[in-house]
Amino acid sequence: MKKNNIVVLVVLASLIAVCIGYSRGWAQASMQITPAKVGVVNVDLVLKNSRKHAQWQKRMNAEEASFKAEVAKLEAEMDAILADMKTRKAGSPDHMKLMEEGMTKNAAVDSKRKFYDRKMMLEVQNWTEKLYNEIRSIVEKTAKARGLDIVLSADEIDFPAADVRDLLTIIKTNKVLYHSSRIDITEEVLAQLDSAL
Repeated sequence: MKKNNIVVLVVLASLIAVCIGYSRGWAQASMQITPAKVGVVNVDLVLKNSRKHAQWQKRMNAEEASFKAEVAKLEAEMDAILADMKTRKAGSPDHMKLMEEGMTKNAAVDSKRKFYDRKMMLEVQNWTEKLYNEIRSIVEKTAKARGLDIVLSADEIDFPAADVRDLLTIIKTNKVLYHSSRIDITEEVLAQLDSAL
């Protein structure tokens, strides 16, 4: 009888050990990382083809044309002052008054140019940051909807490059050398970006 009890206990202990080992193995297997589902987006293409970006660019071009017209008007006034100065005797009160007026206008033009350049740089930076964050948000939503784990930027390289430094920068930053078109979500991202227009 003792022998039978020992055999039963050994069998039970073996079954328990097998069950515990199986459950641990199952838990470890389920914790292993599965291959990531990948998508790609050509951000450069999204920017080039975005109607939203085109509208912003059109507004900036109109602002630039307005600025250039204003500067051209001031430059024409400066040219008129210089021409009038040539008709006056150098050092005369009229000549000196015109010289002061011309130098004041010249300083105003220089100041306007510097201000405009700085303003445009900040506007481009702010717009680029805003648009890029919007693109990232759309990419995240699209990726989640498609069940993607990661989305890479896969921009195209235009050859020949204008400068060898540009080429080296492009090569260093472009990490996707090949991708199948079936994982490209560029068109979806572009459609969602422009859908609010």
